[in-house]
Amino acid sequence: MFRQSHRMGDLLNGAAFSYERWRENFLRFTLRGTCILGLAVLAFSIFDTLHNGRVPLIAVYCFAWTVLLILTFSRWSYWIRAGTFLFVLYALGVSGLLEAGMRGDARIFFFFASVMAALLVEPLFGMAVLGLCVVTIAGFAPFAVSGRIHLLSKVTVAGNADLWIMSSLEFLAFGMAILIGLNLLLREFRAAQSRVADVVADLTRERARLRESEERYRMIFHRSPVSLWEEDISELREELRALRKRGVVDLASYLEQKPDFLARAVSAIKVIDVNDATLHLYGAETAEQLAGPLDRTLESSAFARFSKLIVAIAEGRRKFEQESTAKTLAGNTIHVFVSSSIPGENDPYQRMLVNVFDIGERKKAEMEKRALEEELVRAQKMESIGRLAASVAHDVNNLLGPILGFADLLLHRLPPEDSAKDDLEQIEGAALRARNLTQQLLAMGGKQHLELQSIDLRDVVAGFMKILRRSIQDTMRIELGLPESLGRVMADAGQIEQVLLNLALNAQDAMEDGGILTIALSDSPTDGQVILTMADTGHGMDAGTKEHIFEPFFTKKTRGKGTGLGLATVYGIIAQHGGSIRVDSTPGEGSTFTVQLPRHQPQTPEAG
Repeated sequence: MFRQSHRMGDLLNGAAFSYERWRENFLRFTLRGTCILGLAVLAFSIFDTLHNGRVPLIAVYCFAWTVLLILTFSRWSYWIRAGTFLFVLYALGVSGLLEAGMRGDARIFFFFASVMAALLVEPLFGMAVLGLCVVTIAGFAPFAVSGRIHLLSKVTVAGNADLWIMSSLEFLAFGMAILIGLNLLLREFRAAQSRVADVVADLTRERARLRESEERYRMIFHRSPVSLWEEDISELREELRALRKRGVVDLASYLEQKPDFLARAVSAIKVIDVNDATLHLYGAETAEQLAGPLDRTLESSAFARFSKLIVAIAEGRRKFEQESTAKTLAGNTIHVFVSSSIPGENDPYQRMLVNVFDIGERKKAEMEKRALEEELVRAQKMESIGRLAASVAHDVNNLLGPILGFADLLLHRLPPEDSAKDDLEQIEGAALRARNLTQQLLAMGGKQHLELQSIDLRDVVAGFMKILRRSIQDTMRIELGLPESLGRVMADAGQIEQVLLNLALNAQDAMEDGGILTIALSDSPTDGQVILTMADTGHGMDAGTKEHIFEPFFTKKTRGKGTGLGLATVYGIIAQHGGSIRVDSTPGEGSTFTVQLPRHQPQTPEAG
């Protein structure tokens, strides 16, 4: 594997297609092959010498083989080794002429020398060597034909000039044809080398661009402020293909009916990589902590929502978005918006890029907005009901005036012993109770006349304690929390006392077996409000009760034991003072009513 990578690196660097490198390798392999073949020839020649006594020729072969062996293992330069090798081949050709003329191995060695010269140097140099060989043969021929040179093999060539001429011409023609062919092949080889070099250069530049693009992608991926996930969905694709083969058509219904398969399908989505923003969002230190099956970062309740993503993948949709919940490594639940870019089913790269946005703050804002809208609706409803009740109370109060007036006149006119006097007293008492009820309705509707003045709520609370203690049962204990200093408010002291009384009576109803009522005052450090809190240790109330607690005529008491106007009156009085009231309560843990009134800053007279 390493060698393949090394060769691929050589290819992209252009080294594998270097003509000089090829020539160097060719010389090395040729020398090794020639040494091995020459050893076999040398052994055969030694055996032949023992029978024919060709000692001089054996000496030449031994010398040539020794030189080739030295060239094979030497570190000499290419040109020294190539030149020496060609000289050895030429020398072997000359020795062949001396041995047997044109009938021996001379033509083989001369031809081999010409071809090697063309391959190792240049084709033109090969032709020059071929010409040298032909000149050598031609120069040797007259001496051999005339008999002035006796061949070592005792072969008679004297007077056989035709043989020399024909052999020389054949050798020249054959050698020229081979060398011309080699020249064409080498020229084509170099042209191909140039084309390959261009291709390799293009590939190298393309590889550099791809590497740069990948590095840029990775930089953008990891430095993005948005949580990014790279997920492998190839295993999920296999699961969906298996379902199609089984004939499942309605995948959504199948996932709803098979929660086990849904869990397996979600776990088939594998997290490959995440960026730094994801690590921060999920409380992880390394990407390996989040890598693996996707279900590790999901709550089981979120599986049903992810079934829509699986259906989208099966339908071939390329983009899918949804809100969901996720689980951090610390086990905390976070609200997220997930946007998935889905690859096509036939895409070779089955990776899904997922953007995860933390929408916890948005969800919190939406909940606060919803709570404010509900509070606004309740306030509008209370205002409408209060306006109606105040209008009715005003008309009823106008009717009660004459009734009480005439009843009082009749009571003064009748003698004490008159039996009708008791009936008139009952009429007067009922009218007085009705007038008190109308006063509550007017207070609830904010239509009651207020005598506003700058007051200190500490004085109001402390002064009202004697009356308040007589108004509640003895089993209740009142604890006061009055600060050393407190801002003043513009309020009607009598109406504030009514608020204290109504809230205390409400606490009494919640603590039938007794308990502690805590009344505390404080200044808000941020919004310029004076805060009055009244907390009891009663049975508390649920969310449904809290939602309707300030509505008129809403009561949990049995029939005949309450009108349901006590807290509605408190709400109206506080609203008429420009303040607000809220209740915090949990079943079994008591209730806390918090009243906020605007702080009043008395104007100091200017010096002057």
